[in-house]
Amino acid sequence: MIRISEEEIIRAFRDNDRVFISTLYAKYLPVITRFVNFNNGLDGDAKDLIQQAFLIILQKTRNNEFELSCTFKTYLYAICKNLWLKELRREKVSNKTCLDPDEVENVDVDIEFEKEYKSNAQYFLFRWHYHKLSKICQKLIKMVLEKQTHAEIAKELGFINEETARKKKYRCKESLIKQIKNDPRYKGVQ
Repeated sequence: MIRISEEEIIRAFRDNDRVFISTLYAKYLPVITRFVNFNNGLDGDAKDLIQQAFLIILQKTRNNEFELSCTFKTYLYAICKNLWLKELRREKVSNKTCLDPDEVENVDVDIEFEKEYKSNAQYFLFRWHYHKLSKICQKLIKMVLEKQTHAEIAKELGFINEETARKKKYRCKESLIKQIKNDPRYKGVQ
């Protein structure tokens, strides 16, 4: 088995190398799917889990906190295992025993899983509902997050004036907040 170096992973995630990341995803999804299936989950749960794990790795690489002291498979598996256990606790699933279908080495990975899980779950919930907004609301919220002024927003989006941009921003933001708060997953990520 070819060992993937820490440098290759950092480069791939920092440079958003979709081919490399997609290859990793396809290679390790079956292992994560088996683990999730053996622990009261579905294939779709495994896909969500590996995406959350990749987001954690992305954040770690961008914050210069990524350190690989084991194989990438073990590192990824440890993240997914901890995220899934957190999910099981949240859902109060009675069978919390983790079966280790792939005999992955038992390595303690130094990640604050509780904090990472909550942060990632909030991010995914935001992204999910953000993409359900109209294109104009998506653009407006993106511009707000980029700290553009109401005057710049009005000019770029063709609004009459700053006040119109301010009102539209308020409506878009309220719509997004309402969608997120009405999502059943919201209570688990507060």
